[in-house]
Amino acid sequence: LEELGQLTGRPFHFVVASIIAKFAEGEVPFDVLLGMAKEAYDQEAWGGEPDILPLHPLESHAGRTSVLETFHGPTAAFKDIGMQMTVRLLGYFLNQKD
Repeated sequence: LEELGQLTGRPFHFVVASIIAKFAEGEVPFDVLLGMAKEAYDQEAWGGEPDILPLHPLESHAGRTSVLETFHGPTAAFKDIGMQMTVRLLGYFLNQKD
């Protein structure tokens, strides 16, 4: 949990690469993961949004409830979030030689 706290305020691509690195257990070098994440979550591919996943507090709930926008990707669907990294990881493993 402390490690997650250290990711607060970091760029989205860095957070993605850091979390995947924990599960990849060295199978993919961190610099490769970071490069994939930078490419996957490039601001231009996401409609120029400054935040990939904008979070908006609801005034009607005194800021205790928020709405997470997940439609800013290339196909305007929530699946873009995970699939952008998934296809890059699949490509990486397919290109690896035994």
